[in-house]
Amino acid sequence: MIDDLAMGEGRGGTINTNKTSIIVSLIYVAIAALILRYVVPNDVSLGMYSILPFGVVIIVFLFTYVFKYDYFEKDKSGDKE
Repeated sequence: MIDDLAMGEGRGGTINTNKTSIIVSLIYVAIAALILRYVVPNDVSLGMYSILPFGVVIIVFLFTYVFKYDYFEKDKSGDKE
């Protein structure tokens, strides 16, 4: 049961990761961390840093389920229509 969940959908399946969302998320984390480190005053609570993981979840959700676009994924069918 646990092995099936770890492998993705079905037995022996692979998890399709959206490479565009990963790269955009890494850029978001780097920029947000710099802003929180150098722009926001030091007396701000650590709760401000909780926006980092929430932003990553939103970015991955948008690129995976809403936009359904992966810039780095090549078309495997070869059709050019």
